Amino acid sequence: MGGPWKWPDPDMMKERKDTVLINAALNFWEGFVGMKLLLIFMLVGSCSNHKEGSEIEKLPIYQTEKFVVVPGEKLEYEASAGVFRMGNLVLEVLQPNEPMSGKVCTHIKANAQTRSGISWLSEIRHDWDSWIDTSNGISVRMHRKVQENKYRAEQDMWFYPDSNFVVQQELHKQGQPKKTFSMEPNRMSDLVNTMWKFRYTPFDDRKTGDTLHYASFFDGEFIVLKVKFGGVKNLKWKGKVLPCYVLYPTGLQSRYLRGKDPSEIWIEKGDRRRPLKIKVSTYLGNLSVDLRS
Repeated sequence: MGGPWKWPDPDMMKERKDTVLINAALNFWEGFVGMKLLLIFMLVGSCSNHKEGSEIEKLPIYQTEKFVVVPGEKLEYEASAGVFRMGNLVLEVLQPNEPMSGKVCTHIKANAQTRSGISWLSEIRHDWDSWIDTSNGISVRMHRKVQENKYRAEQDMWFYPDSNFVVQQELHKQGQPKKTFSMEPNRMSDLVNTMWKFRYTPFDDRKTGDTLHYASFFDGEFIVLKVKFGGVKNLKWKGKVLPCYVLYPTGLQSRYLRGKDPSEIWIEKGDRRRPLKIKVSTYLGNLSVDLRS
């Protein structure tokens, strides 16, 4: 298989669903597609693309009061489609005080990959490294490396809040010139950084149904992540019942998603604020990412 895969056509799938053979194939598709979608939801969330002069520029962007990390923290997740295990995701604080571009930064790594047992079907690996200014939570650098079967991509993004611009370079394309993007400092956040902002938002000060907007920069575009606060609910996790903040990414547009709030993010209430579960409902079945340890 060469290049990134694509979703199967849902109309074709409905027409053939009556055969046992296609049903078996659909199970593989569900897992295959599921891993990709879970990676996107875990690392990207709900995105609205930035366009010049659009209303997105006027949205009130949420600013965290402080940037919080647990030195040495390592969160390991398992991605699954129904009962079919698809892959793993690891979030790790590698270094809480690492020098980068003249600043003291926190280095956070996100790695997601399909498990070895399905590599014959699809081999996906994403490595994202984020360096965040510990003093103010503004992104300093993002390095992104992607492998999807035979497709390869590698990017570097450097953030310059004092000069109001971001520089992006495509490392996998020889001779490709660097690109510069204008951006306000309070919107300088890569996707890993933005995910950390989810964790430490003071949701106790919010009402159920409130919508928050988080700014981020990804692959040459400014995006806004829109998240609706769903209140506090209990989640059964490893034999315990834990109160969690429930978040619903909004504005998702896909004919494969099912229900009013097709995706849910469950964040543990307490000091650590660990994301315990992400669930996505699709017409192909339920997809989830669950914290293992």
